[in-house]
Amino acid sequence: MLDASKPPSPPARPPALRRGSRVAVVSPSGPADWRPFWAGIAWLRGRYEVVVAAATLESLKFPGFALRGAHPGYLAGADEARLASVEEAFADRRIEAVFAARGGYGAPRIVEEFERRCTASKWLVGFSDVTSLHQARVAGGHMSLHGANVTGLAAAHPADRRALLAALEGEAFHPLATPRTLNPGAARGVVVGGNLALVHAEAAAGRWRAPDGAIVVLEDVGERPYRIDRLLTTLGPALATAGAVVFGDFTEAMPGPDGVTVDDVLEDFARRNRALPMVAGGRFGHGARNAPIPLGAVGALSDGWLRFS
Repeated sequence: MLDASKPPSPPARPPALRRGSRVAVVSPSGPADWRPFWAGIAWLRGRYEVVVAAATLESLKFPGFALRGAHPGYLAGADEARLASVEEAFADRRIEAVFAARGGYGAPRIVEEFERRCTASKWLVGFSDVTSLHQARVAGGHMSLHGANVTGLAAAHPADRRALLAALEGEAFHPLATPRTLNPGAARGVVVGGNLALVHAEAAAGRWRAPDGAIVVLEDVGERPYRIDRLLTTLGPALATAGAVVFGDFTEAMPGPDGVTVDDVLEDFARRNRALPMVAGGRFGHGARNAPIPLGAVGALSDGWLRFS
């Protein structure tokens, strides 16, 4: 069972990539749409040798074609098949990093076996549903890279793509601007988190709480403001040990008839937790910007910036 409350200090940074490194693309969650998938693969191939898991290719979505199988259509294959392709990528010594094709849903169904089987020191890149796997990596003593899935690479902001390559290739991690202060204060601690709904789900399952003094990064998509309020409120006990919270984008979160916005919800949550430093506006998540964040790295929050070491 996952226990991210006491990660090794600090988790190890995986070996650096270089131009021509071999990387694998896998689908631990949902099936990818073919067009953004191949556009992302084309961008990756401009820098690395790319190996795509057979299960990922078999699960690609094409207009007018419905995938049929013994598994629900929102999954990129049966649990064991998805897990096997991820495990193979981590076990192959020629593979230096593993990229998720997309998010969606499915990682929570394989995360405990993933933690047990996938122990090699290499970068895992992705976000959204991949949050579950990131938490397992950090709990197992490895940094993990919260960044664009393959389907988002072609359309990603050039600065975020440059920062992604820099992180993978051993350069200094790019700092993250946090322009809006909700609760003042500085903090220093291991950086954890990711998608709010996934962090909440792991906490509700008893598999996660914030490590002591951690800086927790959170974003989400498609959640109405009142649901974000519910997620944050019920996540509260798992955040009791945190040192700070950094909010990124909350996209597709339109107000209901009550007119309450996401900003209103975040400000209210900050007021109810005044002792906890909180900032908002970080350029990561499902919006136009998705700056890479090295989960498991030590972060320092101060003066409107989250810096990593």
